[in-house]
Amino acid sequence: MASSPAVPTRSSTQEALRFRFDRGLDSVTQQDSPPPQLPDGRATPAPDIRSQAALERLLGANDLGRLVDAAIRPAIDDPGLLLPGRFADALQMAQASLRRSLAGRRSDGGRRERRLRQAVSVLEEQEALLALLWTYRHALYQG
Repeated sequence: MASSPAVPTRSSTQEALRFRFDRGLDSVTQQDSPPPQLPDGRATPAPDIRSQAALERLLGANDLGRLVDAAIRPAIDDPGLLLPGRFADALQMAQASLRRSLAGRRSDGGRRERRLRQAVSVLEEQEALLALLWTYRHALYQG
């Protein structure tokens, strides 16, 4: 004789759903608390890069990929700079500094001036792309 499927029942003393299966899940507890919120990205602490370096020393097999990674990885003196807000501020400061340097130079069309103009245009393009990203992100949330 086949048994009928279990129907969830609600106990008046507990806010728990009880199911009867031959094996597996026996109960599900419902909570009326709000879902947890993710922390703000600007308030999270910077990653501890030193622990990663210690792990790499322990597991380090010197292959070509690791050698290339080690050669191109920048040295970061201030890990707090990796936070999104501080990084954006640093890029804006760099852009302003390059603009001041470009404005202080006489226009002679030299190689250094072309490089400064190119660096300023790259930072302006990055700023425009970031603004476009935020626009698309807000449009998706309004959706």
